Amino acid sequence: MKLISAIFGLVISGVAATAHATDLNVFVKNAAGTPLPGAGVVAVRFGDNGPDATGTRVGVSDAAGLAAFTGGNTLVADSEYHVFAATQGF
Repeated sequence: MKLISAIFGLVISGVAATAHATDLNVFVKNAAGTPLPGAGVVAVRFGDNGPDATGTRVGVSDAAGLAAFTGGNTLVADSEYHVFAATQGF
C-alpha cells in the first residue's frame, strides 16, 4: 500500500456544550491532480488518551476521488482528527 496525498490534522469546532456532527469531504488525488478511486480514507479521532475508536471514521473514495464523511458517517464536533489516505498500484 502506498500512502497518498498529505496526511493532515484538523480540529472540528462546534458550539460549546452542544454535540454537533460535522461533514467532511476528502478528495484523494495523485501528484498530477488525477482523482484516485478506491482509496481507503481514515479520519482518526483523538481524545485525551490518544486515538478513539468510537469516533474514528472510515471511507472509500469514489470515481471522482471523493470520500465523504456525511450522514451516519459524520465527524464528532469539538474533536481533533488526523486524516490518512492509502491505495495500491496507481
